[in-house]
Amino acid sequence: SEIIGENKINPNDLILKMIDFGLSKNNPMNSDDFNGCYGTLEYSAPEIFNSHIIYKSCDIWSLGILLYNLLFGKNPYDSNIIGERKCMAMVKKGAVNIQKNLLTEDEYDLLSRCLTFDESKRISIKKSWFIHG
Repeated sequence: SEIIGENKINPNDLILKMIDFGLSKNNPMNSDDFNGCYGTLEYSAPEIFNSHIIYKSCDIWSLGILLYNLLFGKNPYDSNIIGERKCMAMVKKGAVNIQKNLLTEDEYDLLSRCLTFDESKRISIKKSWFIHG
């Protein structure tokens, strides 16, 4: 499923809930990857367009884009402003300009690990500071 900021159910809820199952794909074999091109361009991981394989780490990239949006109040690229072709080129390169000087050390650490171009080096839920102990 897509994780995008526009999919909040109710901003008055104390619990942030994300919805948007229009492009979800059932994974009954619980495989780590599958083929295809799914999702919203601005939130898509580079490997979706470069190798056309969707890994579980693509969701971490999308989470990083959402986090970027929450921290800076905008997406790193917006196809409505720069055009779809330029946006696609930036997504393929993983071109995200993180302004480190505007973030705390922890914010920068998490954001940069979510938005690591090489999906094999990207932070995972199993290897993150989300899980303690």
